[in-house]
Amino acid sequence: MSQTGLTQFDCTIQTTNTWLKELTERMGWHDRRRAYHALRAVLHALRDRLTVDEVVTLGAQLPMLIRGFYYEGWHPADKPLMERKKNDFLAHIADAFRDSPDVDPEEVAREVFQLVAKHVTAGEIEGVKHCLPIELRALWPWTEEPGPDAVSGPATKRANGRPSASIAEALGRAHAALLDDLGRLEEAALPDSAEDLAGLRARLGATRAHVTEHFRFEEQNGYLAAVRRREPRLERTIQQLAEEHRQLAQCLEALVNQAKAATSLNDPLREEVRGWIERLRQHEERENDVVQDAFTMDIGAED
Repeated sequence: MSQTGLTQFDCTIQTTNTWLKELTERMGWHDRRRAYHALRAVLHALRDRLTVDEVVTLGAQLPMLIRGFYYEGWHPADKPLMERKKNDFLAHIADAFRDSPDVDPEEVAREVFQLVAKHVTAGEIEGVKHCLPIELRALWPWTEEPGPDAVSGPATKRANGRPSASIAEALGRAHAALLDDLGRLEEAALPDSAEDLAGLRARLGATRAHVTEHFRFEEQNGYLAAVRRREPRLERTIQQLAEEHRQLAQCLEALVNQAKAATSLNDPLREEVRGWIERLRQHEERENDVVQDAFTMDIGAED
């Protein structure tokens, strides 16, 4: 018998109850209300650290009822948060359980991420993880339990032995998140920007943290390693991209130090920042081309 008289509502209520039941069992709890508070707290803490585009793409894969409280209280104008530490993330979860000192916020985060990874496509999970600092990525499962529409990870192969396109899609999302950061830095470096020197310093510092994590993951068994395994013929190109990582990182570090030493925000500094941004954008475009070359050509051969 229908609970609400509307199939869509009945379906989302049933699906949400399934999620809460799974989380209750994972945590060893007997109170589904606790599971609701856990899911809500983790999704809010995660949401506020994602780019606007990534918030929306993740939200599109959540059940309708869960999607509702996922967006509850969201103010995209000041997001993503500049907080990059795991302790800040866990503090948000701890606040939701301030009357339950027996609840471990890190365990809650890990179990909710396990649950989300089970029901959301692996390509989307990879895009989400690439918006996060490394210590928060470590809270996610290394091997996701794939749902009916998911794949198990970037290196997953289809039944015919060919790789999934999810790695190219996930890299696209990771690059989009980085380019979003670059857009904010570029705005701060424009001649008519209202940003002062302190604001530019803060933007440079945030970009440095994001770029460092982005490059490290690509090189350490990340996308570049996957391309190397898939297409050894691209080894020289991969080496060139890795060298560009080092050069871009060194130039960014020099810009950070230059901004620290500056006494005022002058046009030459703004121009140098904008020049570095353009170099990084061109680099990201080349990386996208390499991954597309490695992964989509073979997939196209299936047709």
